[in-house]
Amino acid sequence: SGTYRLEVADGVGNCSQVDATADVSFQAEILGSLYLGGGDALAMAGSGRIDGDPAVVTMLHRIFRSDQPPWCPEVF
Repeated sequence: SGTYRLEVADGVGNCSQVDATADVSFQAEILGSLYLGGGDALAMAGSGRIDGDPAVVTMLHRIFRSDQPPWCPEVF
């Protein structure tokens, strides 16, 4: 739990805990889905799973989305 600042500059990301008001909020499992590349921040915001500034949600979408969908060749 807490508030974190995510910064990306020249393709390098940095994440640090801050004492500030969050621009967006969501549960940890949402972050996991976004981080693994299978989540869609815009759709999650539309369904109420991400709350906050629409411009920041769009930025999250662009940061975490990739052209190639995630794929795992192993069956668990």
